[in-house]
Amino acid sequence: MSRVVVLGPGGVPGTAWLFGLITGLRRAGIDLADADTIVGTSAGAIAGALLGGAKDLGAVRMPRPRSYAEATKDFDWSVLEQVAAIMEVGVLDLPVRSRLGRLALDAAVPSETDHVGDMYQLLGDSAWHPGLVLPVVDAESGEPVVWRAGDGMPLPLVVAAGTTMPGMTAPVTIDGHRYIDGAFRNRANADLADGATTVVLVEPMAHTVPTIDPIEAAHLVRIAPDAAARQALGTTLSDHSVWPEAFLAGMRQGVAAAPEVRAADWTRRSDRSSR
Repeated sequence: MSRVVVLGPGGVPGTAWLFGLITGLRRAGIDLADADTIVGTSAGAIAGALLGGAKDLGAVRMPRPRSYAEATKDFDWSVLEQVAAIMEVGVLDLPVRSRLGRLALDAAVPSETDHVGDMYQLLGDSAWHPGLVLPVVDAESGEPVVWRAGDGMPLPLVVAAGTTMPGMTAPVTIDGHRYIDGAFRNRANADLADGATTVVLVEPMAHTVPTIDPIEAAHLVRIAPDAAARQALGTTLSDHSVWPEAFLAGMRQGVAAAPEVRAADWTRRSDRSSR
């Protein structure tokens, strides 16, 4: 746990921004895959799952790109409105998570099949990074669960579960349990980085859903969309049309953030092993 990357939620635009940020950092000589632990939540789960692979993130797109109308035609808007009202309060205790789970289970949305298929298409044969942890929430009990590489579950299936928003997609079934988005555990789940020496906390939605819990770390770097990136991201979590602009905004910020990350005692995995 000496070096931890926390990749937070952000919908489709936030995923593009994360991909760009990772690409920009790599171009500047910083690879977040050198982390000992990667905490990936929602959009961050997708980015974290691809972080350890060889794919060029600039060439990756979310499956079945569609217009806003096509992307949202199967949403249960009454459920989404209730979820938004709950999240505005800011409390994510067990009763709240249980209520969110019930909303997800009762929502009038298509089955989980398409969403799971999208994640298999997106991730392909991507393997678990040894330090990747993916939070989810049990829709039936409200209890949080954190999946790890050693649990033996297919990576695309766990990512699908961790990116399931009530009212948008149905809860995803793993080993007989149904799960929803890991952001309902504790937003970006930065608490999973407590005790690390160096933490790089990346929050695509810091301007709307900031991490509120303090993090204890000797070196902490927080990266969030700047004003230009926020404009590129737009205001809709399911808007595929902003992908190119959001990616470029993230890449620009990644290059700019590299010196701060490097100064936070960030070294390559190979360099650390030779010490």
